[in-house]
Amino acid sequence: LRLDIPAYRDKGVWIPTIHGTKETDDLGLGGRNVPIAHESVAIINNANLLMREALQNAGLRIATGGQKGPYATISGDLEQTSPDAAFTEAQAALNDPTFVQIGFDPTRHSYFYDRTTTQPVVSAERIIQVGPLVMAKNPVFEGKEQFKYSKISSNSEGLENRLIGFIKDNPDGFTIDPDTLEIPSRGKAVAPIKAAEIITRPELITPRLIRDFAKNVQIMTKIAGTMSLDGKVYAGGWLNKKTETNPDGDGLFYLDATMVIENVNDALYTAYAGNQIAIFDLGEFYETNTLKGIEQLKQNGTFSSDRQARIRSNIQQYSQEFVETRREDPSRQGRKYSSIARARTAKDHDGDFLIDSTIVDEYDANNEIKPQPEYQSNPEQATEARLNKILKIDAIRNHQIKRKNKIFDVYSSNPNIRGAARENVSIMLAAELEQALKHNKNAVGWYDKILDAAKKTVVKLFPDIMKNKADTLAFDFALA
Repeated sequence: LRLDIPAYRDKGVWIPTIHGTKETDDLGLGGRNVPIAHESVAIINNANLLMREALQNAGLRIATGGQKGPYATISGDLEQTSPDAAFTEAQAALNDPTFVQIGFDPTRHSYFYDRTTTQPVVSAERIIQVGPLVMAKNPVFEGKEQFKYSKISSNSEGLENRLIGFIKDNPDGFTIDPDTLEIPSRGKAVAPIKAAEIITRPELITPRLIRDFAKNVQIMTKIAGTMSLDGKVYAGGWLNKKTETNPDGDGLFYLDATMVIENVNDALYTAYAGNQIAIFDLGEFYETNTLKGIEQLKQNGTFSSDRQARIRSNIQQYSQEFVETRREDPSRQGRKYSSIARARTAKDHDGDFLIDSTIVDEYDANNEIKPQPEYQSNPEQATEARLNKILKIDAIRNHQIKRKNKIFDVYSSNPNIRGAARENVSIMLAAELEQALKHNKNAVGWYDKILDAAKKTVVKLFPDIMKNKADTLAFDFALA
C-alpha cells in the first residue's frame, strides 16, 4: 500500500494505491511492486511498516532536497472493503485506545510514526486508510536511533515540535487539542476571531510562531471555551495549496483558534459573525458553506434572527477581549511586530501581495516619497513628475491603473468579501504608517509635514485657504 504521490502533489487528493506482490504475480493478478488498483480507502491486516535501508536512503535524498516520489510502503494482507465500511471503522478508531493515527514525512525522518508521540511505528495488527487519515491498531514501536535519519531529537519533544510536525503532516486541514494532540470526533469546527488567525509561509512555522499560536488558543479558551466542545478551543488550520480545484491557492498556512460547536445552527451563526467561508463537520467529514447553510436554515424554518444577533454580539465581545488580552500579554512586551512583513506575505483576492498596493517601497534615499509615475500622461513612463503637467482627475485614474484597478470592497453585501477587504485594507494602512514612522519617528511631525505639503499644492488652485486662519482651520479639519 502506497500513497499516489503525483495525485497528491498535482491534484491535492489522497489516493491509496495497491501494488502487487510475489503472490499476486504468481496468480497472474499483477506484477510485484506494480500498481494494480487505485482506491479511495484501504484496509491492511498484519501490516509491516518497517522501511528497508534502501528505502530509507530514498527518503534521505528527498530530505536533502530531492523530488518526492512513491516509495514509502505498508505491506500486509489486503482486506476487501467498501468506502462506507472503511469510513465507519475509521470513525470508531478515532475513539478506540487500541488505535493510533500514523503519518509519514520523508523530509523529517525515515519511518512511519505515531502522530501524537512521533515514535516510529514498525508494524500493526490492522491499518485503515481513508484519504489522509491512517489508523494503526495495536502498533509496535521502535527507537528512533534504529533509523537512517531524523530531524527531531530522540529526547522527549516539546509541544511546539510535536505541533509543528502535526501541522506540516496535515496540510489539508486539522482540528486538534493543542495539549494532547487528540482529534475531536464530533461537532462543527469554526474559527470566528480573525484577530486570532496567523497566516504564514510553511518555512516560517517555527517553535516561536507555534508558541504564539498556542497562546492564541489558550486565550480563546479562557474567553470563549464554554461555548466550545469540552470547554476548550482547539488548534486548527490548513494549507491553501494551489491546485486545479483551487486555482487561487496562495501557498500559505492559515492557523486558527477553532471552536467546535455541536449545534449546526449555532456553528453557522458563529461562522457568519466571524466572516468565515465555511464550517467543517468533524464527525461526518464534510464542509458546509456559511451563506448556503444560513439560506438553508431560512428555507427549512429553523433560522432564528434573535439567536444569530446574540451570537454575533458574543463574537464581537470575544474579539475585543482577545485583542486587549494579547496587547497586555507580558510575554509580548518589547517584541517587534511588523505590519510591513505581513503585507509582504499576505495576498489579496487576486493573489497579488498586499505590499504591491502600498507605497511602502516608494521612498528615495532622502526619505522622501518618490514622484509617482501616475502623475504623467502615460503611467507606464516612470519619469520624474512635474508640476501642472497632468490633470488631477487623470492622476487619480492613472494611480488606479498602476494598482491594477484593484478594488477592496469594504462595504460589500457579502460578509466574506467585506471581512477580507477590511482586513486587507487595515494591513496596508498599518504597513504604510509603519514605513512612514521609520522616516519620521514622530507621527504628529509626519502628519504635519504631509498636511503642509498638501496645502502648498492646493493653495495654487484655492488661494483663500491660506488667506485667513478660519479658512486654514476649515481646510485642515476637512482633510483630517
